[in-house]
Amino acid sequence: AMMISACVDYAKQCAPPGLGSTLQGILTGTFFGLGPGTGAAVGGILISRYGFKDAFLLFAAGAAIGLVLFAGQTFLLHRYGNRSRKYGEMRDEVDEVKGEAIEMHAK
Repeated sequence: AMMISACVDYAKQCAPPGLGSTLQGILTGTFFGLGPGTGAAVGGILISRYGFKDAFLLFAAGAAIGLVLFAGQTFLLHRYGNRSRKYGEMRDEVDEVKGEAIEMHAK
């Protein structure tokens, strides 16, 4: 519950003005609709082809690979990061461009 709450809040913060609810709806629909639907379809295909035990092992291997990739990415980002600019500077630049785009659209 905390993860989806954090995702919805982050989506609201990243969305352009006036589109927060739209982005939250897309996120929620993807998380609760596309994810379980795709998981059930892929899981059903794997179970029908390989049986329960082998399908479980395939899912476990996929989860382990995902863990290694995530841990590696996190390590590299913390170790090397973005050395050219800090995140706050990039965020300020994005906000400035958004403001200019809104002003141009309003004219």
